[in-house]
Amino acid sequence: MSTWSPPTRRHAAAPAFLLGILGLIVFYQDLGWFPASGRVSNPDAVPGEWHWLLFDSLVHGDLGPLGDTVEHLVLPAFALAIHPALAIGRILRSSIGSALESDYVRTARSKGLKEAQVVVRHVLRNSVNGALSMTGLHLGFMFAGVLVVEAVITL
Repeated sequence: MSTWSPPTRRHAAAPAFLLGILGLIVFYQDLGWFPASGRVSNPDAVPGEWHWLLFDSLVHGDLGPLGDTVEHLVLPAFALAIHPALAIGRILRSSIGSALESDYVRTARSKGLKEAQVVVRHVLRNSVNGALSMTGLHLGFMFAGVLVVEAVITL
């Protein structure tokens, strides 16, 4: 008779284009919170000659198209950013955990520093290196995934 054991923690991820499709199904089709495709609802309403919709709206002081453009950016940005954010957060969490057990943190606490000062001055400063390195790696992957996600969401 075999005994059940809980699954071990494994790295699981969905590709960015699949997250984009799931975002369209949930947030556009089911909930109706965000638009499905395009850059703006009415392209003729955006003033400017640069065709950078956020920038053109801000420069010309027309905030109506600005909100519409941001609504159209939410789903692709979420689909591209969720996996790197989780991976970087996981690295930062493990770095902070190991830094909290180190001798210099114990020394800072024994000197009478408040816990917030210990965390900001000593723990975060020494823990952020791994997260920054992971950010550089994921930035390249995000640029590679932009083409596929934009193709899926703008169809």
